[in-house]
Amino acid sequence: MPEKVQHESANNKGKRDSTKRNFGMICFAYICAFTSLQAVTSLQSSINTDKNVGLNSVAITYGTSLVTSLLFTTSLGYIFGYKWSIVGGQFGILVYVASNMYPKQWLMYSTAIICGSLRACMSMAQNSYVTALANDESENDDAEIKTRKYFGIFLTAYQSAQIWGNLISYLVLRNTPETTNTNSTQCGANYLTSEHQMQDDNRQLISQKMHQNAKQRVIIIHGSAISPGIINRHWYKWLQTELSKLDIDALAPAMPDEREAKDSIWIPYLINNLNVKENDILVGHSSGAMAILRLCEQMKIKGLILVSAGYDKNDKNQLYNWNKIKSNAQWIEQFHSSDDPFTPVDSSRHIAKEVQSTYHEFNDRNHFLCPDFPDIINVIKRHCQLS
Repeated sequence: MPEKVQHESANNKGKRDSTKRNFGMICFAYICAFTSLQAVTSLQSSINTDKNVGLNSVAITYGTSLVTSLLFTTSLGYIFGYKWSIVGGQFGILVYVASNMYPKQWLMYSTAIICGSLRACMSMAQNSYVTALANDESENDDAEIKTRKYFGIFLTAYQSAQIWGNLISYLVLRNTPETTNTNSTQCGANYLTSEHQMQDDNRQLISQKMHQNAKQRVIIIHGSAISPGIINRHWYKWLQTELSKLDIDALAPAMPDEREAKDSIWIPYLINNLNVKENDILVGHSSGAMAILRLCEQMKIKGLILVSAGYDKNDKNQLYNWNKIKSNAQWIEQFHSSDDPFTPVDSSRHIAKEVQSTYHEFNDRNHFLCPDFPDIINVIKRHCQLS
């Protein structure tokens, strides 16, 4: 008898250890899955703004979950069981998150439906599965206590995914401007807002550069930004430094209204504040590329370098006089990547066809949010006949 009791005790201990392992794995799996899902969902209003694809996909996800929860979870749970319902939910999350790498409307909406329907089954199964695990580990007299304990731990792990997702988004997207030492006494009659000060600094910089008329001038126009200080990120300042080494007069000004990048603000600023001339070379990234195209409708420019240029052909506010641009620019070169998540490659190819630019297409450069860009140096060297 003692041996039988000891054997049963060992079996119970092994069963409890197995239950704890399974419980730990499901908590970890939920943290991983929902960390990515919560982060991507929170960013939809910022990263996939074209035709509100991002926000619409989130609405479709929750709408599909609602309908599935009301009508289909019982039958689907009976067919697939707890384990495969959870696996299916994880798969739905995976395909939706992965679709953000190629955020086309048809793909985002279809994966949102898959994610929403499978997540509904997953939500049903997770509660039943956690309850079953708690009952497996507990004795009869403490089953309710164990169930509460397991749900407390599980929901803590589940909700913590919001913390990890937002933390990762912050670390990846945070603004890390260069540290500069300034002496700015701005009070009383000398007080200036930051934007006015920025414009005055740009005017002073331009006035100093105007004395170097013998040099080729290159003006680098950044794209729009969610957070301020974009001019200190990516390859803009790097390009300015490298061009200066070639004895080229390079400017990388901080544009006003950098969040919206409105033509009504940027074009007058290019003409009146930056004093763009016919012999200048303009480099534009994203919204900056479309701004210099708009400027080229109005005046002759030596050369345009367009990076990640794209627009909505169906938007009447984004119609361009391609013939005028083509005749006003001596040469136009374009850079685009087929995996760009913000500007569709078809749009960039259309621009290249209309203006007959020299078109360089890559498949792994994303939105060209890189620290350097040697390809632009080579283009400018070639057109300026520099060794």
